[in-house]
Amino acid sequence: MNGRKKKARQGGWNGDFAPYGYYLKNKKLLIQEEEVEVIRIISEKC
Repeated sequence: MNGRKKKARQGGWNGDFAPYGYYLKNKKLLIQEEEVEVIRIISEKC
């Protein structure tokens, strides 16, 4: 468990696949600019 905490503190992603709207680069999540508007609409409706 300590490895996951350390990775999270350093800004790393502990999951396998990036969630919708993001992509992985060098084990870090980055925003997929083409999908930002879709994510914004979904979050406003929740």
